[in-house]
Amino acid sequence: MAQHFTVHPDNPQARLLKQATALLERGGIVAVPTDSSYALACHLDDKAAADQLRRIRGVDEKHHLTLLCRDNVLNEKMGRAARATIEARYADEVAGQAFVDVWERLLAKEEKR
Repeated sequence: MAQHFTVHPDNPQARLLKQATALLERGGIVAVPTDSSYALACHLDDKAAADQLRRIRGVDEKHHLTLLCRDNVLNEKMGRAARATIEARYADEVAGQAFVDVWERLLAKEEKR
């Protein structure tokens, strides 16, 4: 069942934000306005919701989803964690190579997945 929340941009209503949060925690998918369109979002740890989001978008499980962060501080932390994961995954393959070359190769490999 669809719900519509109109949240004030300058003074967001806590009640509506709690309702939207509860919807996400129950496995729901939300449409969030962006500067050019809408983005679909689900809870990060909910595989069933992510699978449903992919079905709605018509993409398979190999399609990477975007991580929506509350601020740039969290964005930077998540980026560092992802980078460390990629580097650890391919450490044996790239030992001894220049860092820039390593990073470009790792990113190219991840894009092919």
